[in-house]
Amino acid sequence: ALPISNMQITPDRISYNAAVCAMAQCSQWQMALGLLRSMRTQLFLPDATSYNSAIAACDRRLQWQCVSDLLISMARPRDSNLVAVIKTFGNAKQWQRAVSLRSTVADGSSVLACC
Repeated sequence: ALPISNMQITPDRISYNAAVCAMAQCSQWQMALGLLRSMRTQLFLPDATSYNSAIAACDRRLQWQCVSDLLISMARPRDSNLVAVIKTFGNAKQWQRAVSLRSTVADGSSVLACC
């Protein structure tokens, strides 16, 4: 697989997000995280979509530790990011971690729906 920077396109946030999303669909969590890192080195700040796609990739393989690291790296996580993190913690049976984040989400009903 070629890194996105070697392709004949000029990468931007949209192309990175599409690539991270594709990696999530294929359960390629390591590649998704690599693209997220590459995005930062190319000076594209990941947005909520970038993080949610990377979280989804990790969730499919129950990589809750990586999701925890992603949460720490987010400057201001949105509710959608927090709900995705809580879902991953729940799927990985990390209930205490999931419950500890619940109070930070504005819409508590969406948290209950994901667990």
